[in-house]
Amino acid sequence: MGTTALSVLERRVSEQIGDYIEVAVTTAIAANTSIVSTNLRNYDGGQDSYFVDWWVYITDKANIATLRQISAYTSSTGTLTVRGASLSSDSADLATIRLHRYDRNLYVNAINDAVRETFPTFHKRVDIIELVTGNILPNSHFRDWAVSTAPDKYSMQDSNITATANTTGGNYRGGGKSMKSLTGASGAGKYVYISSDSYPRLLDLMGNQVSFYCWALPEVANDASIQIYTVKADGTAQTLTSTTACPAGEFTLLTLEDQSLNDDLVEIQFRFKTTTASKYVYWDNARAIGRNQKEYLLPTDLVSGVLSSVEIQADGRSDFWADDLLPRAWEEVHDWQVLDDGTDKFIRLGNLYNDDRLIRLRGYAPLSTVSAYTDTVEIDGRFLNRFVAYCKYKLYQSIEGPVASQDVGRYELQSAKAYAEYERLKNIRMLPPKLQLRIREY
Repeated sequence: MGTTALSVLERRVSEQIGDYIEVAVTTAIAANTSIVSTNLRNYDGGQDSYFVDWWVYITDKANIATLRQISAYTSSTGTLTVRGASLSSDSADLATIRLHRYDRNLYVNAINDAVRETFPTFHKRVDIIELVTGNILPNSHFRDWAVSTAPDKYSMQDSNITATANTTGGNYRGGGKSMKSLTGASGAGKYVYISSDSYPRLLDLMGNQVSFYCWALPEVANDASIQIYTVKADGTAQTLTSTTACPAGEFTLLTLEDQSLNDDLVEIQFRFKTTTASKYVYWDNARAIGRNQKEYLLPTDLVSGVLSSVEIQADGRSDFWADDLLPRAWEEVHDWQVLDDGTDKFIRLGNLYNDDRLIRLRGYAPLSTVSAYTDTVEIDGRFLNRFVAYCKYKLYQSIEGPVASQDVGRYELQSAKAYAEYERLKNIRMLPPKLQLRIREY
């Protein structure tokens, strides 16, 4: 299934309700509140004030993503005056603008409402090969980022190190994403970490032998290391650090094997450390093996979606099977279940499996919601017609309330027509993946 950008979805919806104009400005935007495009004269019927109270959205150049309401318009010069502070100067660049009668945010909200409300009629397929048997670390491929500044369940030591999600090919290993950490000018020896304070299950490793692994691609040779840090109630601490050599610009598996952790711990941390200030490291496929594991944190896509089938890696070529990028053989699992602790969801396997095997999760989830102009939704082709119909229905619903009483009936009629169009196209729907036979655990 392909994808469609928000810019295209917005255009499709607004075109179908007769509320779409896109033109280039004919005078570069200056540091004031004027936008000049003589191209607008093709649409204004020669009337001053034609576009008053419309909304203008600037799609590129220095004012990209700026949305303003129009307070005045002069037809002879094609000049819009917008409310709010002065715009930024575009120098000689000519921006592109879109005009709508309705606030553009209503279109975005309608599209996102349609994403949520049409599931599972419209969905994205999910095929995740990232969980590893025996691994207690959650989100270990750094796939999920509820906020852009830290992968879910992980934190920064302090402000001298930052983290961003990376999806650039060659800078992740397995999955489709890695974590890029970057130290600041005073960031020598800083680290990203996960702590039992925020993920208490890590404390189950106390008193055990633990092996910690992570793939790292450093900017500077031998600049990346991994650490296990523990603290007892009396303040006794352990700091165990890897010594694996790692060349610059290439992924290396960092290892910290067979480490005996103290008992009676009050905190355990797993750290991803960068030695040099102002340098980056890409991290991927982290795992901590040290106790029998049956439960694994579900990736976010499947928390809001449906898990259809589970498989375990059946063979491997790497020293650790979990380091294979795409195994060729899988064994079906039939005794799994999804558990919800009120905060997170976990998949629980009925049996124990050998450590360091990949777990394959297949299912389907709601389409992605959008906000930025270039954000995409996992839908295209013939499915767009029905999806856009529902978007129109949600848009008309949103403008029924605040309009004048004499207009309510007109908008309600348009809303009903849009929903009828959605129903008329009901044969256009996505088929979910086949559900796996499951055997109850006793």
